Amino acid sequence: MFVVLQVWLDLTLPDYMATITSLAETPGSTMGQILVQGGYMMLCAAGSLVCNVICVYLASRVAAGLSRTLREKVFNQALDLSRGDVDRFGAASLVNRCTNDITQIQNLVSMGLSVIVKAPVMAIWAVVKIVGFGWEWTLATAVAALSIALMLALTVVVCIPRFQKVQGLTDVLNRLLREHLTGVRPVRAYNAEGYERERFSGANDELTDNNLIANRVMAIMNPGMTLVTSGLTLAVYWIGAVLIEAAAPGARLTLFSQMVVFSNYGMQVVLAFVLLNMIFVLLPRAQVAAERVSEVIEAEPAVTDGVGVLDSDVAAALAVAQSTDFVEGMEGGLNAAIEQGGRNVSGGQRQRLAMGRAIAHRPEVLVFDDSFSALDFATDRKLREALARECAGTTKPIVAQRVGTVRDADFIVVLDGGSCVGVGTHDELMRSTSAPSS
Repeated sequence: MFVVLQVWLDLTLPDYMATITSLAETPGSTMGQILVQGGYMMLCAAGSLVCNVICVYLASRVAAGLSRTLREKVFNQALDLSRGDVDRFGAASLVNRCTNDITQIQNLVSMGLSVIVKAPVMAIWAVVKIVGFGWEWTLATAVAALSIALMLALTVVVCIPRFQKVQGLTDVLNRLLREHLTGVRPVRAYNAEGYERERFSGANDELTDNNLIANRVMAIMNPGMTLVTSGLTLAVYWIGAVLIEAAAPGARLTLFSQMVVFSNYGMQVVLAFVLLNMIFVLLPRAQVAAERVSEVIEAEPAVTDGVGVLDSDVAAALAVAQSTDFVEGMEGGLNAAIEQGGRNVSGGQRQRLAMGRAIAHRPEVLVFDDSFSALDFATDRKLREALARECAGTTKPIVAQRVGTVRDADFIVVLDGGSCVGVGTHDELMRSTSAPSS
């Protein structure tokens, strides 16, 4: 409603301007009459300003509320995603989807709620008002509108595909930066700064080149729009001068007033296309952003079989991991909370809980990377016996420093100083002189 009222007020201004022009050229007109019309123009301008402020405020409130809701949904959904889902999306991509992507949607909604309604209403209303003014002026306006439409088509063809790539390229850049920050110590330890710099520079250059091409085309739009609007104004007044010169003396004042009014209406038509250009700039990125956000919100976490695991297999898995006693002793039992990093349990208990969680899913392969180091010898032996009994069909590679942890393994590889010094079963290695016995 406020948008339509603003357009009506904007398109009423030229009528008062035409009246002032006629009064200025009509003998007997008084300054008071001209001031009254000027006062009406000021009221229209003030009313248009108030309507615009209200429209922008309401659109901003709606856009901010939408972005808040979307961020909440994406964040809550990310918390429910399984590790596999997080790896599928990528942590860097999830961060971008929750921040940058939603910001793109917010920007489009904030501007689009007013512009998408205002532009067509303004264009159609202005065209209706100028139809009867003369085909010469109408033709000039049509040529200007066609020129802007061609520039918009250039934007669609060249810029939109590149804007659609921005989110994916930003994900790559964000991922590389996160990898560098989280792995800064290994990077320095292995003297890989140059390699990491090349990786980041390659991704950064690709994003920069993509943006440069799109932004260079977009940079043509503003001067192009200025050229078209200035050319339209010049054409309207040039055509008006020709028509006024050829007209009878009594009709010249009417033509002059029509020229002034038409120039304003013509600018409104062109302005409508300029506003649409802003939407074309925001739409492609917002469209991609909306698809990416929807992918996260609509993703079904890969835990459909996790409910079954929690209901039927968790007790057996805890028993195999020798965790039943201390879990039952915790407040809440199976529903007890584990703090971040497992700070409320001991090192051995953390290892057993981790093994129990893995065992509950009945995987085909269980990799134990120094997973028994914090266990006492008795618990170590009981756990290995339970694994052999309950997970007999599971392949279990074990990395360990204790001989007792791997003595029952089918195949043992002994490393000393980073070199392989023995391969075989425990008994074969004990009889070998090339492998250490401890």
